[in-house]
Amino acid sequence: MWRWPSSPCPPAATAAPGAADLDRPVLDLATVVYRDELPLIRLQAQSIARMLDPRGIGAILVMVNDREEEACLAALRELLPDYGPFVDRVELLRPADLFALRPSRLGPRGPLQRAKAAFTANRWRYPFGVKGGWRGNRGWAVQQALKLAVARRGEAANLCILDAKNHFIRPVGVEAMVAEDGRPRARLAVPNAKHRRWNKAAFRLLGAPPPGRDDRAPPTLTPFVVSRADLLATLEALEARVGPAEAFFARKRSEESEFALIHAAIAQRPGGVEAAFAPGLRAAATLRRKKDDATVDRLLTLVEQGEADMLSIHRTLLGRLKPEHLARLDAIWAAAGLDASELVSADAARRSAASGSQPV
Repeated sequence: MWRWPSSPCPPAATAAPGAADLDRPVLDLATVVYRDELPLIRLQAQSIARMLDPRGIGAILVMVNDREEEACLAALRELLPDYGPFVDRVELLRPADLFALRPSRLGPRGPLQRAKAAFTANRWRYPFGVKGGWRGNRGWAVQQALKLAVARRGEAANLCILDAKNHFIRPVGVEAMVAEDGRPRARLAVPNAKHRRWNKAAFRLLGAPPPGRDDRAPPTLTPFVVSRADLLATLEALEARVGPAEAFFARKRSEESEFALIHAAIAQRPGGVEAAFAPGLRAAATLRRKKDDATVDRLLTLVEQGEADMLSIHRTLLGRLKPEHLARLDAIWAAAGLDASELVSADAARRSAASGSQPV
């Protein structure tokens, strides 16, 4: 059954086990969720139960990022059976549980950092501008800190960082995410102009020379697979410079993202990202709110042809889809044995509330 965290993660092994060594945990999964995403996390849980080979899988770390933390936790406990044979590996984590694992040497230093940390931890007490994330902070900002802070929990040498909107739609094993030599898989590519800005800001923050214009970079979308050692090194490098990660992300107005900071930290080690990652990670078919019909059609075709292992769908997208696209999506879920009825119902209720009508 689910359990509260009790101790920090063990030190990283000197030689990371690879996909050829599945008798011990090779990969942990980590997801951030808030209450509006509960139908999505249920779909993800079902997909893990049905599609993920348990060999080599360690902990499934589900981090709550919601101002109404206890209500979100209660709802998550109710859906734990959807994880099927993985239920004993699920840990439900409060953000404070992760932040408490930070070494004191990386805590706030000086009056300004202490003030930012205190304000962030008590944001809900100041009613003006309170948001829906952890303790009233911006959820999108705090989830970036959580995706780094999770390095201090778990047991496996690698983590697969997910969003709640990700779910498996084809059978998949650890070898799809970790190579035989133990390196995490990635899709390295030359970033676009926006992501180059994010990378430059991250490199500058960590005191690294800027990346070359044609240098390849890891993805900026989930799934993102990374070694625990590299994730922890990123977190510690960040907190050594700016103090607590949650206060930095919650208060920042610059362009560093969690994945850009991982890139910047890894780029400073011998061999950089080219040595740190193995090729071969498949991209998720990601259906965003602003995708046009042609793009949605192309992504659904990729899934139907077996060229994607994972589907990602924004919780507000369903009502924007053409009927034929929605029918194809229903068929994909049915073929994977996934029950998306709660997600469909939640979307209908949301749109009805927005229009002032009653759901059908």
